Amino acid sequence: MKKLITFLGSNKYRPYSYEYNGVKSDETKFIQKALLDLICKNWEEDYKIIIFVTKTAKEYNWEGKIYEDKKGLKDEISDSFKDKIKLVDIPDGNTVEEIWEIFKKVVNEFKDKDEIYLDITHSFRYLPMLVSAIIDYAKITKNIEVKKIFYGNIYTNPAKIMELQEISVFLDWAKAIDKFLSSGFVEDLYNLSRYKNMNLFDNKNVELERLIKDTIGKIKVYSEYLSTVRGVEIDEFDYDEFKENLKKVINGIGVIPFLSPLIPLLYKIEDLFRDFKTRDKYNTFRAVNLCLEFNLIQQAYTLLQESIITIICKDLELDHKNKNIRGNVSSALYIYNRRIPKDKWRVTDKNIINTVINYIEKNNLDHLVRLYDKLTNYRNNINHAGFNENKIKPKDIKKKIKGIYEEMSSILL
Repeated sequence: MKKLITFLGSNKYRPYSYEYNGVKSDETKFIQKALLDLICKNWEEDYKIIIFVTKTAKEYNWEGKIYEDKKGLKDEISDSFKDKIKLVDIPDGNTVEEIWEIFKKVVNEFKDKDEIYLDITHSFRYLPMLVSAIIDYAKITKNIEVKKIFYGNIYTNPAKIMELQEISVFLDWAKAIDKFLSSGFVEDLYNLSRYKNMNLFDNKNVELERLIKDTIGKIKVYSEYLSTVRGVEIDEFDYDEFKENLKKVINGIGVIPFLSPLIPLLYKIEDLFRDFKTRDKYNTFRAVNLCLEFNLIQQAYTLLQESIITIICKDLELDHKNKNIRGNVSSALYIYNRRIPKDKWRVTDKNIINTVINYIEKNNLDHLVRLYDKLTNYRNNINHAGFNENKIKPKDIKKKIKGIYEEMSSILL
């Protein structure tokens, strides 16, 4: 249901003719009257006008006690709207307890999936902060959609009804980016990029809109690669193209006033991928750090071990996608670390074993092999859900993988 949410103040108001989208209202002391005549008159029957009033506002401006003609807002509203209006009494908001009561009363007027049109012209001094909290809370608990935020600006000539919903949209984007940076959760960001009713772009920015959708779509896909440990896809991802498009997005939104403050957050995304390069042998290894950033601990263990095999295969020009070859490389690391004699090797290709061992010795990778072996033990522990004798505390599982990754990085990078 469409709902206009508005607050009636207690000051004495002068009459103005408000302009909205090139159309002027009749002169009125009340922004609510102008909103009804310019905006709500075109709404279908299923809507409500919710007016919040303190005791003083109700006497002064709803009933008109403060004016010589004793005519308030209730007298200016046309009969066609009167059955759509609900007056809600609220306290003055002079104490913290009263502010929370206002919060509850406003939220209680929201129903699931309401389309909210919010007027903040005549409101409390602390209302911007309160409204932000109310909107965020109601989006989560009531699944509301904020369609418009109105402000009646009497300091322009003529007076204008301004739209400020961009503030709400900006906060949605900022929170979505922060959620991705802190946890790797990209669904909110992805949904925002595909939300068609935000009015972010005009016909001049069609290419930027496409670029934003495509870039965030790539972030979503890559996030899925990490969470499902898709090593081949992580290895073959076109990082150069992605980073170039992300730069174009950053440059593009710089000309959109309410989105340009997002640039520092986008720089943080850019920084996550700074060291990645298309067709670089270390891509899967570097992706382990992203897993750690996003608290994908089990994925980090698996990806780190498999990335070592991938790097060795690429250095030796072996097929890093071949299951048997990868198995033999893993066996070679196990054999080397335990100094198993050749006559006790149980492998399918001794040539690969010898090649890998020579590679380890030539490049002085003894410590890397020991770390790989240690990693195997921890990986088995986590993959078997701790159902073994060697139990490891959760905090230590994360600490171990981070330490091993840092040691390996000092050897390889």
